[in-house]
Amino acid sequence: MPTSRRAVAATTALIITLVCLASGTAPATADPPADPSATQAPSGRGSDPGPDAFRDMLVGQLPALPATAQAAQQAQAGRPATAARAPHRTHRPARAPHGKGTTDDAPASAAPRIFTGLGFDTCTAPSLDDLKVWRRSSPYGAIGVYIGGRNRACAQPRLTAGWVRSATAQGWGVLPLYVGSQAPCLDPGPTSARSSRIDPRRATATGSADGADAARAAGALGLASSSPVYLDMEAYTRTGSSCSTAVMQYTAAWSKAVRAAGFLAGFYSANAGIADLSAVALQRGESSPAVADVVWYARWDARARTDGYGVLRRGLWADHRRVHQYQGNVEEKHGGVTLQIDRNAVDAPVAVVRSASTRARRRQLR
Repeated sequence: MPTSRRAVAATTALIITLVCLASGTAPATADPPADPSATQAPSGRGSDPGPDAFRDMLVGQLPALPATAQAAQQAQAGRPATAARAPHRTHRPARAPHGKGTTDDAPASAAPRIFTGLGFDTCTAPSLDDLKVWRRSSPYGAIGVYIGGRNRACAQPRLTAGWVRSATAQGWGVLPLYVGSQAPCLDPGPTSARSSRIDPRRATATGSADGADAARAAGALGLASSSPVYLDMEAYTRTGSSCSTAVMQYTAAWSKAVRAAGFLAGFYSANAGIADLSAVALQRGESSPAVADVVWYARWDARARTDGYGVLRRGLWADHRRVHQYQGNVEEKHGGVTLQIDRNAVDAPVAVVRSASTRARRRQLR
């Protein structure tokens, strides 16, 4: 049954209020995020235990982030960039989104590598020969690859540290995706029956474990500090508070573990996932548990832009912190090579590969 706008607004308001209670701050006066029913998700059920149970589950259970990460969330402002088939640009801004970073390849203040332009994601990493052809003949300059997770559905016979180094050397910006535990109220889909879902009683513990696993997977592929890792939370129906609570608890714990390893915490979702994340992010006081550094939102509206239309307010994740999956499950042919892809507009961090000297030092330590 479709969720009414009134129910969506009530749930959003409740999440915001409870985040305030957990952080000891006053509720923000900003408008609520866009109605998630306006988004077009790629892929309903859920029970609502009532506001008292929701409060008991949420208050105090979203892990607090380091102050540097909180400051980064406070600094999100300005107009979001667009990626409407503009020339690809990759650069390193003067300042990193947050100061957390402990890997040995770069200082803690190392800036991320930002890509602005068009990208695509595909189930299995293509061959390097195919990537070389697409780099020359396609409009794309970034590629999303699935690096791990208990719900990753695709085999990755080619995905190694060498593949990542070579793809980056070809000029690709790599967007690492991790398919962890999914929402208890996951929408029906081809693989939903087999998907491992979040147990609300263990959401925080599972998020911590999955986040540590995501960091290990990223490190094994040679990704350096300040690289993003994007949590893939597939579409779910926001019909009640218990599912939203479990997803946000899991995501906050996952993000904390990823950041502890020196990576940026990204979040991919559609509809309810982005609405729930936005509700939390609207509270950006110093002690507010903002849950993601970068957002990758799925709205299949054929608009190759990252302006957040129908999904995100202007000030949320607006400073080189957005990816928009604007079309999915399309077949494209460039230079004689055909791939099935999802299309994305990107204005966000991409992977940074560890330097040769760092790789040599790590080999010596083994």
